[in-house]
Amino acid sequence: LEKPHFDILYFARRAWRERVPDCRLNTLEKYLLGVERKDDVPSALVPDFYETYMRTRNVGPLIPIIEHNKQDLITLANIFSKLHEEWE
Repeated sequence: LEKPHFDILYFARRAWRERVPDCRLNTLEKYLLGVERKDDVPSALVPDFYETYMRTRNVGPLIPIIEHNKQDLITLANIFSKLHEEWE
């Protein structure tokens, strides 16, 4: 069975594509929430950080990835709230 899900990107494009340069998460974060991440791990480096962890078993490289994912979840919740406000 396919699990139900809510595709925020689809609705974000419908709501804001005319008002923001693109609908990537970091763009929506900046324009809608006024948040610019500092010291964030670029997504392209995540595999390298994980590979380092797998090779060394040192959890240190995983911490920035976990923080990045935590911020993604917070941003998604805030964007969901903005969508609700937009269409209320």
